[in-house]
Amino acid sequence: MFQRSCTCRTGQDTLQFLEFTSLHITLNPCMIAPPRERGRAVVTHSDSHSLASGIEFQHSHPDLGSPRSPENQSTPIIRCLLTTGYDRSSCFSEQTVPSLTITRAVPTTALPRMITTRIQLLNRLQDQSRIGQQVQQSGNTLAEQVFIKARGTRPDSAGCTYFCYFKLKIQTKEDTQVREMEYAVAMAALAALSTCGVWGVKYEPNWDSIDSRPTPEWFDEAKFGIFIHWGVYSVPSYGSEWFWYHWKQQNEGYKEFMEQNYPPGFTYQNWGKQFTAELYDPNTWADIFLASGAKYVVITSKHHEGYALYPSNYSFSWNAKDVGPGRDLIGPLADAIRNKTKLRFGLYHSLLEWYNPLYLRDKANNWTTQTFAQQKAIPELYELVKLYRPEVIYSDGEWEAPSSYWNSTSFLAWLFNESPVRNSVAVNDRWGEETMCKHGGYRDCKDHFNPGVLQEHKWESAATLDKQSWGYRRRAVLQNYESIEAVIAYLVKAVSCNGNLLLNIGPTKEGSIPVIMEERLRQMGSWLKVNGEAIYSTRPWTYQNDSVSGDVWYTRKKNGPAVYAIFLNWPEDNVGIMGYPQLAANATITMFGYDNQLKYEPNWDSIDSRPTPEWFDEAKFGIFIHWGVYSVPSYGNEWFWYLWTQQDKGYKEFIEKNYPPGFTYQDLAKQFTAEIYDPEKWADIFSASGAKYVVITSKHHEGYALYPSKYSFSWNAKDVGAGRDLIGPLADAIRNKTKLRFGLYHSLLEWYNPLYLRDKANNWTTQTFAQQKAIPELYELVELYRPEVIYSDGEWEAPSSYWNSTSFLAWLFNESPVKDTVAVNDRWGEETMCKHGGYRDCKDHFNPGVLQDHKWESAATLEKQSWGYRRRASLKYYETIEQCITYLVKAVSCNGNLLLNIGPTKEGAIPVIMEERLRQMGSWLKVNGEAIYSTRPWTYQHENVTGDVW
Repeated sequence: MFQRSCTCRTGQDTLQFLEFTSLHITLNPCMIAPPRERGRAVVTHSDSHSLASGIEFQHSHPDLGSPRSPENQSTPIIRCLLTTGYDRSSCFSEQTVPSLTITRAVPTTALPRMITTRIQLLNRLQDQSRIGQQVQQSGNTLAEQVFIKARGTRPDSAGCTYFCYFKLKIQTKEDTQVREMEYAVAMAALAALSTCGVWGVKYEPNWDSIDSRPTPEWFDEAKFGIFIHWGVYSVPSYGSEWFWYHWKQQNEGYKEFMEQNYPPGFTYQNWGKQFTAELYDPNTWADIFLASGAKYVVITSKHHEGYALYPSNYSFSWNAKDVGPGRDLIGPLADAIRNKTKLRFGLYHSLLEWYNPLYLRDKANNWTTQTFAQQKAIPELYELVKLYRPEVIYSDGEWEAPSSYWNSTSFLAWLFNESPVRNSVAVNDRWGEETMCKHGGYRDCKDHFNPGVLQEHKWESAATLDKQSWGYRRRAVLQNYESIEAVIAYLVKAVSCNGNLLLNIGPTKEGSIPVIMEERLRQMGSWLKVNGEAIYSTRPWTYQNDSVSGDVWYTRKKNGPAVYAIFLNWPEDNVGIMGYPQLAANATITMFGYDNQLKYEPNWDSIDSRPTPEWFDEAKFGIFIHWGVYSVPSYGNEWFWYLWTQQDKGYKEFIEKNYPPGFTYQDLAKQFTAEIYDPEKWADIFSASGAKYVVITSKHHEGYALYPSKYSFSWNAKDVGAGRDLIGPLADAIRNKTKLRFGLYHSLLEWYNPLYLRDKANNWTTQTFAQQKAIPELYELVELYRPEVIYSDGEWEAPSSYWNSTSFLAWLFNESPVKDTVAVNDRWGEETMCKHGGYRDCKDHFNPGVLQDHKWESAATLEKQSWGYRRRASLKYYETIEQCITYLVKAVSCNGNLLLNIGPTKEGAIPVIMEERLRQMGSWLKVNGEAIYSTRPWTYQHENVTGDVW
């Protein structure tokens, strides 16, 4: 196969391409496509070789079949004279034009090695231009006119790709058979349609010139990006990222929040010191972003509060280097993104600053002065570009002043002409009060922009996962977050209509990405891993939304005839109906939920004879709640006090780094505040989970009681911390709002209670602690709260005789207010586990995998490393919904129940990721519950052929 060079020169730029053999090329009569059709071009040729539209040809025609010799190696030369004019009426005409022939002698057998068979038919142009596939039969020659893509790379910008489309008439001299071909052919139109900037054009500082620059091709190919809002507003994490503004405006809620939680004279700047970012790991962020399937990332360099996340020369004492983290937060993320991923890195920048005196003075002067713009805002933009080379600049805060105040066009002209990212940077349209949705780069028009119909100009929808805030918000509950289905719908609708999706997350002040947000990103990655072909590098089809099935949206393949129909909801009866696609004859379609009255004696034979209540066996699924003082440090696990006291390395270092000398575990209890604890909301979540009972820790091994116990003076939620009973309101909410059963966990032992330690030292020959503390608490709990489950724990050091377990259980089963309904487990002494008591739970995460004769329960925790809340837990430490369902199914098949644990925060919030798992369980059980609730094990538990069938 012969390959020859063809060069296209404009100014100082040179392109090198391949010249292919045996082509007869018919050029369409329009060089420059109109702005709405950028990325698609045609060129003109005339008999005189001098074209008014801007192309001049010099070419030669070696004789077909002549030997390859120096005198016959003349190369076509195309000199490119750019023009900005076009005649739309002639651009899409079908008129016949003179042609240019380039020939080389090539054996027919060599042709297959020269061609690829994918032909790009620009379906979207058919209605607009009447241009499409044309096939003509003429004697023994069959000629096919198709649109072909040309590619090239600019020598000084490696990796930049350029595209144009034109008509080719292809025929072979030795064979009348027409071959469908896609040739990489160099044409002069590339000079005008570079996706990295129009070559030879210098952008002027006016909107006509700035608006003529095409959005870089990579941005259109990407489709999906991640937005990050992070700043001082992440410290109060209340309301939204506009906290400072709303507080200053004395808006409802914000004023009360400050009065209730902060002393008089507290300023917004005081929070800068608390913006610590101690958990910030750019490499972990990069890994999450990569897993999301996003192709670019945009982080706030500075929001309207004026606080810069980098050491800006124009933001003295109000940036992340001078106050707060004490370091640059932007640079390490830019490096991690570029070194660990192939994502593009971008920056958000707010032009305005609410309370900057320079800005307020210019505003008071009705923008006739530009002190703030010239000395602060615009210099920051130059600084950011030079420091971090962002390939997206998302401007904001433009709405009060005109673009002339901001000198926006001057900055953009420099950005597009001279900056280090001039060929690849994409910008939005927020450059002045008059520019949104009109001038700049791609359009984002407004937050959550979603036109629902095809837009001629490239656009982007910036949407946030938390529906009420772009920054992190501690009070957010699951309902405030977009579901994965909603996020996918945003993406699909945007791409169908020529847009991108920029999905926002808000990290915490410590620098961690909330687990629910991480999950959404990873869920997007999972979906895109399967369906990405219908998203990335696609183009809008002739139709965007189906006329029959409104939940069907279309995209089309960029380089091929494929059309993608994306169903946002599974069709009824498993039949998808579409109105628009008209299939050719050879088209293919593919598709990428005991009641007994006896008198029991205080011995194990009698106690063990009591059947587990029927309701417990019918229930199958319960929720476990671990909540206590260990929720305050939320480090390691609920055994924090014990491991710290044992001088475990990690716990010791954690305390030394974060707390002063002399700090005690009891000091943490003051911070166990439960200020946003809402038992009714908890009850709603538990009801939605499909669970049939709830068990909460009344007291864990630390000895701290969540209720005002008479046996735990000064070490209970009424006396220290929350200042109230936390058990009773939940019991009431569960009983009043749901049909769930209410249960209590109780630890027999207390690690550091002096009475317990004394009995232990006496080898359990004394029972002071058991008789005066542990067992009286159990009687108290039953009398106060009437639990229908008692989950005993902390039994392993002392025998059941020390605890007087059988006496308590006999009373419980014979005389207590819950004698007929209460279910108990098997942890009543060092010898009882998996042998005596009530249902068996044997060990944490018990899962025998085979049928058990005795009723049992698997207590499993959603967070794999802890039963209590743990701030450092990332998504990988949480069980997936599939794993939770698997635990339930295996347990029920083998005569067990599942007790699924969650760990609320010290404030009393159920972590959103845990709430989601519970609601996901509810959704599954709503459909599949008939196979779970009130069932009995079958003859066989596990299919021996298909191992995943139970």
